[in-house]
Amino acid sequence: MPSAQPQPEPEKYSTLFGTLSNWRNEKTDRNGYKGILPFVSGLRFSTQILYIVKDIFINSKLDAAWGHIVDKQGHDAIIYSNESDIIIYKKIPNSNPHTWNGRTKEEYKAMDFKFINIDAVVGVISCKAQISTIDQKYLSQMKAFTKNVWLFAEYCNFNAYDRIRTNAKKKGYKDFWCLYEWNEKKRPKVKIDVWKKFDEKFISLAKRYK
Repeated sequence: MPSAQPQPEPEKYSTLFGTLSNWRNEKTDRNGYKGILPFVSGLRFSTQILYIVKDIFINSKLDAAWGHIVDKQGHDAIIYSNESDIIIYKKIPNSNPHTWNGRTKEEYKAMDFKFINIDAVVGVISCKAQISTIDQKYLSQMKAFTKNVWLFAEYCNFNAYDRIRTNAKKKGYKDFWCLYEWNEKKRPKVKIDVWKKFDEKFISLAKRYK
């Protein structure tokens, strides 16, 4: 019997939104800092999106990882991409020659940073905790390694999503998504239609690599 095809599941994004937005709305002042550190918030967000993408790819020939793309140019030169929040790659021989600080026992893993050969790369997703402008420099650097660069933010300001998406695509990103719109004066506005489009995009990609 063929395995079931993945279907869009907005509930998983709703759960993620609730978890992250609660931290975002914290008003604590611990150790002189108001709320959760931006680096930690961004890392947690990108990791959760990575888990979602990996689940979509379970029954396909694709996988996803945090890491660097590796391009061997000749026998001596090895070029590394910028750090990539999510690298989507084909599960082919030698696609992942190295892993940093990954351990075989799942419960002891503190880090799972992979080096992915350029020949296996399908694209990358750049994740941002918050977005208001488009990072053209990162995009230009990544275009040397893959033509497919997508952008996903935890949140943007109210009524900014359409403008940011249009600008991102104009500058060369394949698409842009976010979990919600928010500022400190209003309650978050969830983007359920956007979550579904993200799911549909990568479900479609998984089907291409069955």
